[in-house]
Amino acid sequence: MAKVVISHKLHDDGMAVLERAGANVVITNSGKPEDMLPELLDADGLIIRIGSIDRETMLKCKNLKVIGRPGVGVDDVDVEAATELGIPVVIAPGANTRSVAEHAMAMMFACAKDMIRCDKGFCCKVLNLLSNKVE
Repeated sequence: MAKVVISHKLHDDGMAVLERAGANVVITNSGKPEDMLPELLDADGLIIRIGSIDRETMLKCKNLKVIGRPGVGVDDVDVEAATELGIPVVIAPGANTRSVAEHAMAMMFACAKDMIRCDKGFCCKVLNLLSNKVE
């Protein structure tokens, strides 16, 4: 059974895929290489949602066969070291397209309705009310 280390839990659909594949999944809840290392030492795969992996960590993980990112961008993965060590680094292009579109729409609405200034004004009024609370 393959051991897959995940920095942080994936969406339920992603977790189900790993479960159906029979993977032994370990979630570290940390993306720091030093925190993940004890579990990575005998891992076959690594999925980094939030975090990084460097050359030093990869060198210690003799069984590591693949590094995955559930999205795009590998800025926090030492791709050069992974390539030298024969460890493919894979991404999931398009996986976060809907989230990006939703965020873009939300930001357009926030700008159109001046939500940031309104939110700050509302928060200030609430804080003033709370600080002037009579007991």
